[in-house]
Amino acid sequence: IGNDADVLFVQGVDYKAVFQQCSGALGVAALDGRILACNDEFATVSGFTREELLRQSVFNLMQNHEDVFRAMGEMLSSSDSIAQATTNKDDQSTPMYWSGVVNQKNQSLHMNISLTRSKNGLPKFFNCALTAT
Repeated sequence: IGNDADVLFVQGVDYKAVFQQCSGALGVAALDGRILACNDEFATVSGFTREELLRQSVFNLMQNHEDVFRAMGEMLSSSDSIAQATTNKDDQSTPMYWSGVVNQKNQSLHMNISLTRSKNGLPKFFNCALTAT
């Protein structure tokens, strides 16, 4: 988990295509939890169509949405100041990600959520990944 400023971007690479074709189930959520984008694998693994997912929030997918709501709030509050966001990188009390069970009838899934920050340390969006357990 890193800061956007630490990521090396290669000129000419179609990152939207990479995201879409990734074999991992990946999604992006707004700071309020609304699902903004997901790749085909995320839709397949979740059991929803992309259109259905884009009308939901990550909270609708969780068995215990209070836990993820609290964890996302803690990640956001740890970013209240730019100085805190940059100085707390190694602070173990600052939540870097959250992982929990997704509400599915047929299989056991986990969603991992991490916060992506802008170059100046401000919250931008949440990364979401689904994994089978």
